[in-house]
Amino acid sequence: MFIEFRNYITCIQSNNLDSIELAITRIFELEGCRRISQPPQTLSNEELRQTPWLLLPDLWIVGLFVSTPGWTIVKTQPNELLCRRARGAARPRLSELAMQIGCNAFHVGAYGHNGILLEADTMGQTFISGSVDRIEEEENQFYEEQINASGYSQFFLLDVPE
Repeated sequence: MFIEFRNYITCIQSNNLDSIELAITRIFELEGCRRISQPPQTLSNEELRQTPWLLLPDLWIVGLFVSTPGWTIVKTQPNELLCRRARGAARPRLSELAMQIGCNAFHVGAYGHNGILLEADTMGQTFISGSVDRIEEEENQFYEEQINASGYSQFFLLDVPE
């Protein structure tokens, strides 16, 4: 039996959770979203975890976690929510977030033998390395973004310490 490993993580080079939370809230409010503390449904947390996300398209979950000094981890559901562009936007949400808070950020998505690294600097520039194995993706595309280099084992845009 083969089990495919999947993990998604976004890291922001800041430990100011309030600033990050405010910026994420602003980004989504501009898209017409509103923040809620609990989903308006009768599902338990376990039932919510087991529900396929295609059945809850209007529910996005964002969690912020303190990491090593100077870094914050962001976990989202859908997993690559910050890697996508808002409707009509010229850049991914992660790029907008990095500009708003003035901090570098990156997202790593690992899926089986493939993976993606999306880097965003304080000026809104992005660099994407890696590969995706999805039918709906065009070759060398990660959502609407061009993949700049194959392999995602090194940083190209950001100077991230080990």
